[in-house]
Amino acid sequence: MQYWRRFAAWAPTEAANWVLMGSGYTIVPSLSKEVATLKMPDRFMEAGFRYLVIAPLTDPDASYKELKAWRRAIVRKTHEHPSRGSVKVSARSVRRWLNLYRQGGMSALMPTVRDQTGPRYLTEKALERLGAIIRENPVRNTLSLLEDLAAEFPDLAGKVAQSTLNRHLHARGVCRLLHPEQTARPPFKAFETLVNELFHSDVHYGPDAYDEDGRLISTRIICWLEGCSRVCCHIQAYPRDDFLALMRAFQSALRKFGIPRRTLTDHGSIYSGLQFALVCGDLGIIPLQTAIKSPWQNGKQERLWGTAEAGLFSELRLLPPIPLRDLNEYLKAWVEGTYHVRPHSVTQQPPLARWKALKPAGLREPTEDQLKRLFWFWERRTVSTTAIVQLFSNKYYVDPQLATKRVIVRYNPEDLACVQIWSSGKNHQLLCEATASPLLVVRRENPPPPSDIRPTQPSVAAQRRLDAVQARYRSVLAREAGLIQFNTEEEP
Repeated sequence: MQYWRRFAAWAPTEAANWVLMGSGYTIVPSLSKEVATLKMPDRFMEAGFRYLVIAPLTDPDASYKELKAWRRAIVRKTHEHPSRGSVKVSARSVRRWLNLYRQGGMSALMPTVRDQTGPRYLTEKALERLGAIIRENPVRNTLSLLEDLAAEFPDLAGKVAQSTLNRHLHARGVCRLLHPEQTARPPFKAFETLVNELFHSDVHYGPDAYDEDGRLISTRIICWLEGCSRVCCHIQAYPRDDFLALMRAFQSALRKFGIPRRTLTDHGSIYSGLQFALVCGDLGIIPLQTAIKSPWQNGKQERLWGTAEAGLFSELRLLPPIPLRDLNEYLKAWVEGTYHVRPHSVTQQPPLARWKALKPAGLREPTEDQLKRLFWFWERRTVSTTAIVQLFSNKYYVDPQLATKRVIVRYNPEDLACVQIWSSGKNHQLLCEATASPLLVVRRENPPPPSDIRPTQPSVAAQRRLDAVQARYRSVLAREAGLIQFNTEEEP
């Protein structure tokens, strides 16, 4: 066919510029500077391989039906690459190679050359410092490394791309922290929802902190995330992950962003209990749970944990423990000043701005009575023959018509004087409310995580990044306030 004659006619012409030396080719001085700086034999073999793949499609006498059959055959079959062995070629590569050949002939099929003569901004000193920062905290992302580079080497600010930094670090053997246990997982499909259609939630082990009594504790961070905009509805650190902590975080999320239609959580004890299901039923929310040992099904929430670990938690672990109140201030500053105003990698929009733009007109907002009932527990009790319901050694007198019936008792665990009796979907008023002391709900504690290994000296890079988090948050507050200034009486 004609494409064989074309290749045979082109190859000697290009190869005439080469001189055979030993086992390979070299470039004569007459060639251009761009070509001379590369491995010409490899580029020549790559161009020949690409042409042999698309050669049947260059026949001008072939019909459309024949070309279509050739394309399918090229994509399906395995091709022998001169250096990589058996490979397959995608349909996109076939189209690109064919367009290059039609525009520039065989020379256009040769791989492009990276210009190595340009200035190299990353010095050995800068790469050594970045390597030390990564070894100190392996979960730091590339954006954080670029901020550290600009802070310690101001001359390099804005001159180094992320891909360039990653390439140099990879060449030096500096790699990020990987999680090999998550590689062997079944296939899954990404999904998207409407605004306030789905709230994600999870509990995360946070940095150590001091509670109000000055004791060192391992904190639990509870987060509620809106699935469409990725806006963080509420995030807060607590001394323990009990039902009351979950409801406090849920209450704050509902106040700020309304009532969702569904929730997606894992199989944690606070999410799997009857109390959470009854709260969702009272608010008209459908609770959903991921499969067991399948955290990737709650991937949006897990992605947020990864971002928070790289940008905040890992830095706090490199410093001495701080009070729980200060930890929550850092969380608020990071969410409002960094996470909500930075474009998301998937939506390409800041989460808070996306939520405001897509917020539905009929947003369900909770009432104060609904928010108060979030903290009320549910218990089943049998009314005695004397119309008395007993709850934690307290007696409550109810309607005599409920005698010997099975009822549901709703109560506030922090104030047992607040009790409701429900039967057949109807709230029955108490005839006499007992005066009871508050009940402290105690649940079995989860085993503590492995203790963090504290550095001998606080990290300078970690403290600088935490100061930057607070600075960004203050700039957001100043921008929202508008920097309004009023003249005093002494001023003219």
